[in-house]
Amino acid sequence: MFTAEPLTDEERAALVGKTLAELTEAGFEIGSNGTESGEGENEVLIVYTLRFGVFDYACRMDADEEAYEAAKENDTEGELAVADVKLIGITESAANRRFHTDGTVEEPEDPLAEISELMTEIMALLEQAQSGEEADISEAIAALKAEHPDYADMIDFYLALYQQLGMDGFASLLTTAE
Repeated sequence: MFTAEPLTDEERAALVGKTLAELTEAGFEIGSNGTESGEGENEVLIVYTLRFGVFDYACRMDADEEAYEAAKENDTEGELAVADVKLIGITESAANRRFHTDGTVEEPEDPLAEISELMTEIMALLEQAQSGEEADISEAIAALKAEHPDYADMIDFYLALYQQLGMDGFASLLTTAE
């Protein structure tokens, strides 16, 4: 049972005039964007669907089709201003476990955070060895495997590469070219 409440009419009215960048900084997430036919014969509306909590909102932008296309081309969409905000309803993403019935949303975990941390630690070991500091590689590898058990096979692979190629060859594999 949802206890979350959508933005009130007053809260939505307060968004008028704000830029897309200001809304995303305030916690809105862009779902989609595009053009819609307006009420006039040749009227084209620029509309972004923004998610805030468990609700989606249609935000009509204060821009014509030419300004919208230019903003997309120049990567300045964040500068587009809101002209009107309407509640669409509960977001289809509400079924995702990170969305809670009270309207709070958990930030998604970075799936590469642990591997990034591991690579940083491996690079630190390399730099330590390259600078001439003595390091017990087998002890360092055991510590890495204990800290990152899900990546034990990858750590063993890197150890095998190190043993096969030596320090300089291994370092050249892990160092990106500029």
